Amino acid sequence: MTQPTSDIGNPQPQPVPPDPVRNLAGTGHNDSGSWHIDLAWNPPADLHGNNLVGYQITSRSAGPALSTTVTATRFTDSDDERNCARNRSYTVRAVGQPPGGGSALLSQPVTVTVAPLLNCTPDVKIVTVTADGNQVIATIQCSGSARSGLTHSDLTVLLDGDVKWTGACIFKPGGGAVGSATYVASINGVDAGEHQVTATSTTISGTKTAGPSSATVT
Repeated sequence: MTQPTSDIGNPQPQPVPPDPVRNLAGTGHNDSGSWHIDLAWNPPADLHGNNLVGYQITSRSAGPALSTTVTATRFTDSDDERNCARNRSYTVRAVGQPPGGGSALLSQPVTVTVAPLLNCTPDVKIVTVTADGNQVIATIQCSGSARSGLTHSDLTVLLDGDVKWTGACIFKPGGGAVGSATYVASINGVDAGEHQVTATSTTISGTKTAGPSSATVT
């Protein structure tokens, strides 16, 4: 009687993922006012018997997340908020399919860090600062261009270096794709004397500051 053969003593070799991609680079461009990041890389040096089915791309930053798969050795990211974001990186992995089937295999990651294309934070300006009794009233304006990618920011008004008012700057671009919004910050219970008012506008792209402007409470 013939005994069944067994692979217990001869385990099948485990499939090996493809090698990592090579020469990953990220470059910022502004073509006719369209800001974008171009990623490019070379295929893995060795696929280890796998069929190359594409490349997985992910991005980490203060902006929107990115996760996609492409078949070419290049990718263009034109998302406005990611293009404005600080601390941004892209990671690319080769995706291989074992010839015998089964789950796809990912290569080791390769990551490149890309600097922001521009500071998209809306500008901030202190229009007026007045004192009324023990109150300081600051009129703040934020403004920017739709081409910069961001039409909103976090506003903060400080009195003598201490945060006294916070709000959100939100505006819609008007003529020439430029827009603005104005806000009034009322600071109560201010002691008599001269005080310094500053204002900041902050986004994922950075912070812009206006002031100081003086106000005297009598």
